[in-house]
Amino acid sequence: MANDKDPKKNFAQESNEVSIRTVNDIDLVLKGGSVERAEITVKKFVNQKWESQTFIVKPGEEIGRPFKKWIGREQVTIDYSTHYKLIELMKEKKSAKWALKMVFIDDEGKKQEEWQAE
Repeated sequence: MANDKDPKKNFAQESNEVSIRTVNDIDLVLKGGSVERAEITVKKFVNQKWESQTFIVKPGEEIGRPFKKWIGREQVTIDYSTHYKLIELMKEKKSAKWALKMVFIDDEGKKQEEWQAE
């Protein structure tokens, strides 16, 4: 993903997001994308507050990874790894709008499907 100069320019500007509850301290937000890659925000509860980081994820890749960021004057590594693997991205017309669907395998090996909100 470091090779992408501006990965956000490749995504449709959609205001609808769906928040997916994963485990007690992690949320996923499918922000948009295409059938080739998705823009997914991983939110993690760290030190009594939510931290978030957005990742560009292609089918076959894991959602999230450790990421260094500044919190106050300290640089810390937050592990945004979910151990979820993105399997497929699909777009389908729903209610006269295109909606993105992501299919992933959770950390228990179960197939999960989530649609972007209308």
